[in-house]
Amino acid sequence: MNTKQYRTGEFARLTGVKKQTLLWYDKIGLFSPAEIGPNGYRYYTLNQFDLFSVIRSFQSIGMSLEEIKNILQNRNPQSSQKIFSQQLKKVQKEITLGENLASSLQQRIQIIQSAKTIDTQTIHIESQPAQFLFRSKSFQDISPEEQAVEISKITNFRYQTNQFGSALGAMVGKDNFLSGKTVYNYYYCEVRAEDSNYIKPQGTYLTGFYHGDYRDTYKIYMEIRRYAHQHHFELGPYSYEQSLIDETLSATPQEYLTRVSIPLQED
Repeated sequence: MNTKQYRTGEFARLTGVKKQTLLWYDKIGLFSPAEIGPNGYRYYTLNQFDLFSVIRSFQSIGMSLEEIKNILQNRNPQSSQKIFSQQLKKVQKEITLGENLASSLQQRIQIIQSAKTIDTQTIHIESQPAQFLFRSKSFQDISPEEQAVEISKITNFRYQTNQFGSALGAMVGKDNFLSGKTVYNYYYCEVRAEDSNYIKPQGTYLTGFYHGDYRDTYKIYMEIRRYAHQHHFELGPYSYEQSLIDETLSATPQEYLTRVSIPLQED
């Protein structure tokens, strides 16, 4: 057994930590010196390396000092397996959040780039794939305060899960957009399949773009209705309205760009 003693600063250099780290570990009762001399000096030995390594190992997997302190005296293979499993779930969640963040940032960049070349003067007929959405409850019979709560739920969900690549979207019922109203029936955001509570159906859509303030998007609905009437198209039950350039990307409402897509009713 190695009985050579090391003062706090010396042991700190041997273990690659700051002296203050050892002093703090001692203060909270996590890792104390082997001996405190009559002069008040703290002394450590090389025999304490193993325990110190255990502490640093648990730190490296994201455990707090308080958590480490609680498990040090009673650790065994079974409890350690449980701890590692718990930490693995945390790491996997962080990985998912990181992947979502990277995907959202990339999506925002692509939206800004693609917006530069969009033809806002033409109604487009396009095939759109199914899309997983996280949708609010219906706004039809709830108060403005309840509507605000629903919007907040979706907004918070987007940023808590880092799924903010596309802007908040809204759905307008057929009765509304055919009568010239853009009263929103639902709000939604695009999400991964496992977070979805609604699927925007695959199909053929009429799509138009409005360049300007949100309050004037009814104008693009008028254009889509006119186009559908001219070509004898029957429009589906809901429109899907979503900003491409929104208040996050521009402080000028005149620069906002909104996309409105309405499915064609299948025969």
